[in-house]
Amino acid sequence: MGRWQSMSTVKVGRFGKYLAKQKLARLGLDVFPDGLPGHDADVVVRSRDGTKFFDIQVRTLRRWGNYFFI
Repeated sequence: MGRWQSMSTVKVGRFGKYLAKQKLARLGLDVFPDGLPGHDADVVVRSRDGTKFFDIQVRTLRRWGNYFFI
């Protein structure tokens, strides 16, 4: 768990975003890259049937040497 303590908050946030994208992709959702115009969300995904889009904001928290997703 020491590796999280040595990382900056920016790096922990980026890592959390990448983990969230990976999990969403494994669930079969289409995950769009960062920086889509008009989207302030961290991740934009499309449903499996392609009819719905979701804007997802990823938040990370480092507490007591452990790493949690919120």
